[in-house]
Amino acid sequence: MALEIPLNQSSRILRFYLCSDCWEPLSEITRDRVEQTLTISCQTKDCPCRGMVSEQYVLERERQAREWLRNARRYMADSLPWITPLPKQSYAQILQALGYF
Repeated sequence: MALEIPLNQSSRILRFYLCSDCWEPLSEITRDRVEQTLTISCQTKDCPCRGMVSEQYVLERERQAREWLRNARRYMADSLPWITPLPKQSYAQILQALGYF
């Protein structure tokens, strides 16, 4: 499904927004100069493209997913055998990974 946006907002939307369903970039399909609108959609096959979200939203959701995965590995590794536990590191190894040594 394609979205119609005002022509004066098209460059900002195409640059900073992604498809809300597949999080892929949006691209221009048609331009109506009479009504001053632009029709956009993502290029993913079979994606309904029901809306758009900002790149910051996608980055935040990906950060949350990584955090949830890390917490699941930390707290459920003892009870679920198919989850590999996080490797144990000493304080020196952690500080070296952070760039302090």
